[in-house]
Parts: sequence; C-alpha cells; structure tokens
Amino acid sequence: MPETIYESKEYLAKLAKKKSLWYEDVLGEVLKAKPQTILEVGCGNGDFANLCFENGLKKIIALDNSNLFLKKAGEKNQEIIFKKLNLNQTHLFKEILKKHEPDLIVAIDSLEHLVNKTALLLAISELKGITLIVQCPNLYSNLIGTNYEFKLGFMLVKLLRGLTGYFRYLWYRFLAGFSSPKNLREITKLKKGLDYKHSDSDAVVLTSSFWFLLFFKQNGFKLKKFTSFSFPTKRKWLKKSLACLGKLPFIKHLGGKMIFVVEK
Repeated sequence: MPETIYESKEYLAKLAKKKSLWYEDVLGEVLKAKPQTILEVGCGNGDFANLCFENGLKKIIALDNSNLFLKKAGEKNQEIIFKKLNLNQTHLFKEILKKHEPDLIVAIDSLEHLVNKTALLLAISELKGITLIVQCPNLYSNLIGTNYEFKLGFMLVKLLRGLTGYFRYLWYRFLAGFSSPKNLREITKLKKGLDYKHSDSDAVVLTSSFWFLLFFKQNGFKLKKFTSFSFPTKRKWLKKSLACLGKLPFIKHLGGKMIFVVEK
C-alpha cells in the first residue's frame, strides 16, 4: 500500500471541505459531556478543535503528526494548544495524558490511520473518569464519502461481510464469551485500504462496529452511545429518518460513519 501523504496540500484542501455539518453529531456529544479539558487525537487542520472553542470550551489540546496541518491549525486559533505527536508512539501519548489530565478525549476520522490503534485505546483505558468519543468509517459501508468506489459489487460484498461479522459477533457474545483475546481479533478481520480509490492512500485500516463494541466491553468501557448512521445533512426529516433506521438490529451496524461515546 502507498505511503500516507499527510503533508500533502491536496489532502489539506480535502480536509477543508469538511464543513461544520460533518462534525455536528460529535460536537453535540462533546457539549453534552461538559468537559473541563479536551484532548483531540488527530486534529488535522484544527477545524473541530476550533468549533469546540467557539462553543465555549477553552481548554483544548489537539495532537497531529503533520507539520503542515498543525501550521494551518495554529493560524486559525492561537489559544488552542496544538502539539505534534505520532500517535503510534504510545509512550509519548501517555506522557501527554499525564501532563494535561483531560476528562474527554475525541478522535475524529483518525483511528483508521493508525498502524496499531489498539495500543492507543489501551492507554486511554487506563484512565479513570474519562469520556472517549470516536468517529470513524465503518468496514461494512461505502456510503460515507467520495473516497469510496460506488459499485454494486462492492455493496454486495460489504453486505456479506456484515452478515458474517454479525454471526461472529453473536457466536462470541452468547456462546464463546469474551475470555480469549483471540475472540476480539477474529470478530472481524481488519482490512487495509479496503475499496479505496488509488488516489486516496491515506486510509490504513478499516474496522467494523463489532470490533469496537467488543474492545470497549473487554476493556472496561461503559457504552453510552453507538450509531453508524450519522449523515451530514441540513434536512432534519432525513436525519431523523436515518437515525431511526440506525436503531434497527443488524442494520445499525451497516451505516458508514460510526460514532461511539464510552466512559470509564
């Protein structure tokens, strides 16, 4: 798979196209939590951190591994603490957690870019009194953006993947239990760059909702909310309709943009 191209100006322009509607649902969850200190992992161009600031949240630390992105983010708001960090360097991430003591951590469209997101999530699981909000693309759907190939064949393959993953999930949940770490690895197979167009080499690993739900359960997180039907639309009737669809058994796992809200 091609190298990630985070320093690309073209990629930065792509990030700029994500308007406030893209962040609307996560922002709502952040504001509902009323945090004192926010830590954002993978802040990109700083748009979400700036939205939080504009909504009255003043103590924000935002991390990214791109000098280009951080420079752009710092130009937008000098009162937010922007720091350079490779999130795969877990020991450095732990130092930042210890120094700033956030009570809310948010990751928007960033975990899928990590070679080993498990290490970062395990570091967060060691904290007490923390709220974690994750938004990321779903392995089972290509209904989330222009970086996916819209082909009937892909949709059918993804539906089959969804059915397979769902039965694995039921098996391990109700019959095999959660005692073995292997259960978590086998619940869905992680896919690298799955169904992405060649021009979008930034996606490293796509994961299903089942993986996250089992991971959170195994590591002591309390699930407050899960949806994979978060669509950026101004049409309230459409948003409500999709939200209802996203509550149906099995169907709720097949939406494109997943949001998890968990607590320790």
